[in-house]
Amino acid sequence: MKKFLQSSLLFALFLSSANLALSQVYTFNATLRVNGNPTPNQLVEFQIYVPEEVTQPLGVIVFSNGSGEDRRYMGAVGWIQSWARSLGYAVLGSNWSIPDDLMNSTRQNLQDALNQAATTTGRSNLINAPIFALGNSFGGIFSLHFPLQNPERTLGFAASKGVDLLETYAQTGVPGLTGWNQIFGVWNPGEVDGNSAVHPYAVQQSFQLWRTKNATTAFVLEYNTGHFDMDGQFYDLAFMTSAVAHALRHPGTPPSSTPNTTLSLSNFTLSSGWYAERPTFTGNFVATWNMTYRPTWPQIAPVANFTGNASIASWLPNELMARVY
Repeated sequence: MKKFLQSSLLFALFLSSANLALSQVYTFNATLRVNGNPTPNQLVEFQIYVPEEVTQPLGVIVFSNGSGEDRRYMGAVGWIQSWARSLGYAVLGSNWSIPDDLMNSTRQNLQDALNQAATTTGRSNLINAPIFALGNSFGGIFSLHFPLQNPERTLGFAASKGVDLLETYAQTGVPGLTGWNQIFGVWNPGEVDGNSAVHPYAVQQSFQLWRTKNATTAFVLEYNTGHFDMDGQFYDLAFMTSAVAHALRHPGTPPSSTPNTTLSLSNFTLSSGWYAERPTFTGNFVATWNMTYRPTWPQIAPVANFTGNASIASWLPNELMARVY
């Protein structure tokens, strides 16, 4: 009987905690845009989690899904809620798979979603919230495109198996081009990813383009993992990156509720960080590649003291993260 009562009590506590978590997750729809134009009858369902005690979120962790994936539920996951509470952020996810023709509408689509989220949750300052973007595959691509188009709104990013499909635009001047060196983010390819679009060589090519523009980013290869974000430790990496990006960029004050009022994010300098060697690859944009260099003990050093090829090295914000790397 005692065990039964204990079990019943634990079950009741579980249900009450689950209901509490779900009561803080809001569902809403936003209109999809293609090349900047709203498309009738194409509503996308979003879910957003806002910690109950957070009346003015400091930012939003945006989970973007790969093709056929569903990331609406991420805000209902307990450890992700703890992640959000630790930063004072909201968590936004959707079941929106992002085809190529939507890439240039990333900025408008996310703003439409934040506008609706502000109305739905009663947190009016969400309309101007800065973003930490992350995702896998197509979601990884989105997490790179948002910083390109919105450097002034981007705290950081974590791109799992993602590449920059806007490279051709970037070379001729995407708005985010001048802001690359103020956004810390990580590229996380899988060593045995057989996807021809985002295998390690393909990710390397995008990463190196960004680094030649002095982007403050790191190439973090995940050994013995494939294409999916649950294959390895991507979310551990994303959590750490978001905390570092918050410390680097966020001023600590909530964004304004006045429309079109961007929160002024803090700046940092490339010279204040560390460089680290990384694995390198040769290959092509089919599912063919080879690792040409795998450092047994990569060189890490302050930017001023690094003796390797800085233009292709990973950039880390401080010695601690360089040593973790």
